[in-house]
Amino acid sequence: MFPGTITEQFSMSKSKVSYLISDGLGPFFKKEIEKQIQTSRYPYTIQFDETGNA
Repeated sequence: MFPGTITEQFSMSKSKVSYLISDGLGPFFKKEIEKQIQTSRYPYTIQFDETGNA
């Protein structure tokens, strides 16, 4: 992921990873989905699988 010795000392807490995904990557994917919907000529459906792991 990183060059050199940075990877030996790199760590992230569970809450920081959660924040990175929801507030960092979430808006990016939302914009990508919106762009694809706007340029599509076909009907669309967005589904979320919220099944928990057993």
